[in-house]
Amino acid sequence: MNQFQIQVRVLHCEPPKEAGRSGVMLVKINPSCARSMKSEGEKDESQKIVDKVMLRYPHHLHEKVELLLRESQNGTRKTVEIFGNIGGIAKRGMLGSEPYLHVELVAQRISDLVVAPAFRSKDTYLADNLLYNTAGAIGLVEATKPAEKGRPPMLYVRTGPRRADRGRQVEHTNILTFALQGPAATKIAGFEKGDAVVVNGFVTGMLRRMKGGDMVQEILEPRLVGVGIEAVSHIPASVLYDGRKRENAA
Repeated sequence: MNQFQIQVRVLHCEPPKEAGRSGVMLVKINPSCARSMKSEGEKDESQKIVDKVMLRYPHHLHEKVELLLRESQNGTRKTVEIFGNIGGIAKRGMLGSEPYLHVELVAQRISDLVVAPAFRSKDTYLADNLLYNTAGAIGLVEATKPAEKGRPPMLYVRTGPRRADRGRQVEHTNILTFALQGPAATKIAGFEKGDAVVVNGFVTGMLRRMKGGDMVQEILEPRLVGVGIEAVSHIPASVLYDGRKRENAA
């Protein structure tokens, strides 16, 4: 279930630099999603919430994205629906060795959209504020973090087997991070590490500013926002077992 589905305007595409590697897309999401986090009190100057999101796309979508790239170069901002998977990442910034957790979005399907008849004669701003945006995950509570000054409460959900830290600049962790708002922000107090949960929410962009001496590094990252959280009695076997051990889960 660790997936997202978003309607976006395509701003920029970068094809894979090497054969068989992933490409990158920069898209604009529903701006009201970013505004909702700001209204919830997210005011940390090192983390700015934005309505732009960076995501990766695999090789099988290369032809589709090439078409989007050509249209973007012609000045046309295509509106598409992107469906894909969410992965957990631990990343070490160029200015420091301490890893921090965030997520990556990997597109699996891209579909063209057209404006609904009722909105064809209306302002583009209104239509953009109704672009669909949803994301969700199922797994085990790994940790929670209470709200801090300028930052919302955080939930860490483990969606796969634990992975060892190998000291690389980018590590896959199987841990998804959610900034919580609304009902989820208050309900999280009732959950403990190891509880099985389903989290529902949406995607925003976050511009992270990292300082090292006189240098400042800015990184645009996806951010998951959780607005609903529920306890569940069953989870996918893949949360606890890798592919070689899954047959023993029963």
